[in-house]
Amino acid sequence: MKRLIHGILLTAALAAAAGCSEGPVSTEEQGPGQVAFVLGTTGEVSASGAGQAQAAVRAAGTRQLPASCVPAAEDFSLTITTAQGDFVSYYDNLSAYDQPLMDKGDYRVRFVNGTPQGEGPSAACFEGAADFTVIARKTITLSLTAALTNSAVSLKTTDWFNDYYASATLTLRTDASTPNYKEAYTIDKSAGRLPKGDTPFFTTPGAKLYLSGSAVKTNGVKISFPETLIGTAAARTWHTVAVDMGSASQLSINVLLDDTMTEIEEEIELNPDLNNAQN
Repeated sequence: MKRLIHGILLTAALAAAAGCSEGPVSTEEQGPGQVAFVLGTTGEVSASGAGQAQAAVRAAGTRQLPASCVPAAEDFSLTITTAQGDFVSYYDNLSAYDQPLMDKGDYRVRFVNGTPQGEGPSAACFEGAADFTVIARKTITLSLTAALTNSAVSLKTTDWFNDYYASATLTLRTDASTPNYKEAYTIDKSAGRLPKGDTPFFTTPGAKLYLSGSAVKTNGVKISFPETLIGTAAARTWHTVAVDMGSASQLSINVLLDDTMTEIEEEIELNPDLNNAQN
């Protein structure tokens, strides 16, 4: 009897040892997975402006870029990296992305249309990025939105300025590019060419903005004013530079950046000797 009990215990011990050597059975799914991207775009940017005409914009805090400035989702390139930043794949446009099989794990995708260093009316740069996790044997859907990353700037003249001058040439310059980028506005009241601040050009965030110009009064007197620093462009912001008359012989410039009105304290004399001779 003792030998039988001893044999049973030994068999049980060997079976238990064999079971422990196999380790726990994993229930985690193995294999690659896929991801589908749904990209949206928005023309909404932070609002900046100058003058009472922009009061509603400032109150809302945002402003919509013209639809012509907002690229379609299929026109974005996309780059996929690991969560640590290692390159995985690149596609020229969203239409070329074919949902390839990917190892399970954490990743990041970045969509881009345009270049942040570009300047001009058609140089808007839009980007969108998000982190995602590939799950084995599953297809996940990731939705994200691309928005403007550089700065938009436009110019308008006030009613007082338009009443006082028959025509003018105003030039906005940035210091962001080489050679420096310029946008010239030719104003002719009789021809109805008056800037309304609704057509932006785009520049690099952090670019300094300068304004200069010349004008012809309604009495035929010609004046000019020197280039003056008026502010700095901010990312994802539409700045409106409003040109207004400070007095009968001076021009004052107001610039609203980052929802804060900045008044240029220094008044710019416009050929005071010529103005005095005419008065």
